[in-house]
Amino acid sequence: MRLVVTRPEPDAERTAAALSRLGHKVHVAPLMRIEPVADAALGSGPWSGVIFTSANAVHAAAGLAGLGALAGLRVFAVGSRTAAAAGAAGFRDVAQSGGTAQELTQHIRQWAKPERDRGAPAAVRDPLLYLAGEDLSHDLAGDLAADGGIVVRTVVVYRAVKALRFPAA
Repeated sequence: MRLVVTRPEPDAERTAAALSRLGHKVHVAPLMRIEPVADAALGSGPWSGVIFTSANAVHAAAGLAGLGALAGLRVFAVGSRTAAAAGAAGFRDVAQSGGTAQELTQHIRQWAKPERDRGAPAAVRDPLLYLAGEDLSHDLAGDLAADGGIVVRTVVVYRAVKALRFPAA
């Protein structure tokens, strides 16, 4: 079977390799590319932790000034690929949730719960730093704020840029 993989790189090559191993003829034609936001500012904090909902965000944030100072903070990552990318980027305390934003939101709520159980609202924690893409499919910060006042500062560290045309092949 002939297939076209339209995911951005490097995910497209990984997907194409897996499909090729299954015997398919695969053409890679990304419809977008992931572009880091070079001037993204992490802010001065202090932060309680860092949120990543995509390995693309981890890779894009890798070159930002001040990222190394966050390496000791708890990282909340969606799925195993994002968690592995965070670990490879030098983060030492990576908590992996399931593969959806809803599962991540629940994981963060559970993490913040001990403070609420002691009678203090979650808002007394320092904010969480959410390093994200420009287009969000889920209002993670809004959901966490609505549930006990967990404060999240979202910083856009990458954007998906559409391809102008298919490759000639």
